[in-house]
Amino acid sequence: MEGYSYILKKVRGVKRILTAISPQLETAVNYRFSCGKWIDWRNPNNGDINAKLNWLKVKLYYNNEKVTSCIDKYLIRFYLEEKGLARICPKLYGVYEAAADIVWDTLPQQFALKCNHACGTNIIVKNKDELDGKAATEQIDRWMKMDYWKTGEVQYRFIKKKIIIEEYLGDGEELKTIKFFCFNGEPKVAYLSMEEDRYLDYYDVDFNKLPYSLPGHEHYPNRLNKPDTFDEMVRLARILSEDFPFVRVDLYDSKGKVERPVD
Repeated sequence: MEGYSYILKKVRGVKRILTAISPQLETAVNYRFSCGKWIDWRNPNNGDINAKLNWLKVKLYYNNEKVTSCIDKYLIRFYLEEKGLARICPKLYGVYEAAADIVWDTLPQQFALKCNHACGTNIIVKNKDELDGKAATEQIDRWMKMDYWKTGEVQYRFIKKKIIIEEYLGDGEELKTIKFFCFNGEPKVAYLSMEEDRYLDYYDVDFNKLPYSLPGHEHYPNRLNKPDTFDEMVRLARILSEDFPFVRVDLYDSKGKVERPVD
């Protein structure tokens, strides 16, 4: 196990170096190792869907102002407002340039804190009395020094780093996370993840289960009923994806209401 961890660390290091040198180079090498062939950058239509999406990432979405604003976990609010969907944003409690600027005593008992320039940089506080403010500040400082885009997620490169604190969603139960793969403004496939991504299943927009799977995830053992909010989510995904040839739209079912995710 230690040997595997060492190799994984080295691979991540190489990815960071290649991405810093050239996002296109890192994308090409990653695709070659994953798919066994090179991308034809001049004609990606000769390849599979992965080739097309990698071309899109590097050639059209890299340093694209609209893409950056939709990935930025703070600026996305303005895009949603532009689309007439500000109502699905969680309430905003504060925006900060540094962890030292946060006055913990002024925050409510429950909230969600996140950095806007990366994935997985969240602190979900269900009871502020149990929060170690010093430890949280140190963790946020580490996140703010991180250049997440060098992991290969190059669309994060041009985000101006901020810390945001939002309303806590949910009532102690896990939120239903539904993510839609959309092509030219039309949702085609949705996937539901449950129990912190242990279970993952794919559905079409009529909520018929699809025969797809992702390595490392199990299929949910029980039959799922169509969520009450599903049709509304499909409608919102159409609106939010209409400006892009391909995009994934992530939404939450929170107490029977549709919300934008905190992650």
